[in-house]
Amino acid sequence: MKGNAFAVFITTVLQKNSKFIKKLIFIILTIVMLIWLFFFSSSSFYGDFNLCYTEEGDDGEYYLNMYQHLPTTPIAVYKLIDGYNKYFWVLYNKEGKEIWHSPHYAYLSDMVGGLVVPTKKNNFLRYKSNEGWETVDLTDKINQVNGKK
Repeated sequence: MKGNAFAVFITTVLQKNSKFIKKLIFIILTIVMLIWLFFFSSSSFYGDFNLCYTEEGDDGEYYLNMYQHLPTTPIAVYKLIDGYNKYFWVLYNKEGKEIWHSPHYAYLSDMVGGLVVPTKKNNFLRYKSNEGWETVDLTDKINQVNGKK
């Protein structure tokens, strides 16, 4: 009897509040989708499994790894099918500590010509993005990783 009363109650509530429930479901699905896109960026997970290329600096102090985006979002799937801009870069020091990560939603080409990896004397990273050549001053990040202020 209790199970039947519960079913009648749920049916009555659903009928009277169907517009509210549809809106609530839409809001919940939208929030879940935004969280998925934010936390599961196609460049959030990387390692040897998606490593494509490594460029070492002239003095061996830093190296830059090029990784392929993973198909974790609809944008990433489109970019991977498109085939041209599907990479991101991560800079490490010689101990393997991460210094810099290209913007999470940047889809970079595999062009490595003109790439400038930082050295002990020069803390600038230069790489090609969709907007053209980008130059990043990494002095603060390098000092932070090395424990300097």
